[in-house]
Amino acid sequence: MTAEYFLKKTDGILQTFRIPDFVGFQSPIGNIGKIENEGFELELGYGKSINGWNFDFSGNISYNDNIVTFYCTGSGFQSGAIFFHRKDLRLPVLL
Repeated sequence: MTAEYFLKKTDGILQTFRIPDFVGFQSPIGNIGKIENEGFELELGYGKSINGWNFDFSGNISYNDNIVTFYCTGSGFQSGAIFFHRKDLRLPVLL
């Protein structure tokens, strides 16, 4: 029997933001999100040897929860300054 629990926080999901061409700079790269992955996995196994024959049975069960904890909705241009719209979320990741 084995059991595992995990909690992984992913940060630094980078993407290039679009800015108007007349700005004269390359598009900035920014962090667009953070994701948390949490879950567990349980595996059970059984083995038996009968008259030279080996039998092994095993099975597992797992649960995984993916949540977006931060998301940048985009960029804008206003009065000569670049700004970013940010949201703090607790939304599930849909696959």
